[in-house]
Amino acid sequence: MLRKKKLCVECGREEFIFSKGRCKACASRSYSTPRKTPLKREYKATGEMELFKEIWAERPHKSFLSGLPLGDELKPWMFAHILPKGRWPQLRLIKENIVLLTFKEHFLFDHGIQLHRDQYAEKTGCSWDKLYSLKEELTQKYS
Repeated sequence: MLRKKKLCVECGREEFIFSKGRCKACASRSYSTPRKTPLKREYKATGEMELFKEIWAERPHKSFLSGLPLGDELKPWMFAHILPKGRWPQLRLIKENIVLLTFKEHFLFDHGIQLHRDQYAEKTGCSWDKLYSLKEELTQKYS
């Protein structure tokens, strides 16, 4: 297959086109330049951290589910929303929608499957029924 030389859109020379209508020299120059846009985006404050600090001051530092101690330092992953923030945005800052959980419990509650929750319950002796009944109660209250 024969390749034809074409005009580079960047430098205007007749060359073999390499990428996006540019010759190899022009294309390689653009790949080596640093990014102009920031990689991290800035987030608006939602008020969750202030609410978490209030809950941390009011409640014992134990898991709602298993009663395991959470330590003395507040971490955002300790606070689990019973009704998810995506589907229930109006409940994001309601204290009764938030419980304290260990990292593993929080992960299993949000992303786990029932089999893994059951295995965790067998291992620790806790029951997920407390969370499910609270979820049902809140769903009926706010629907």
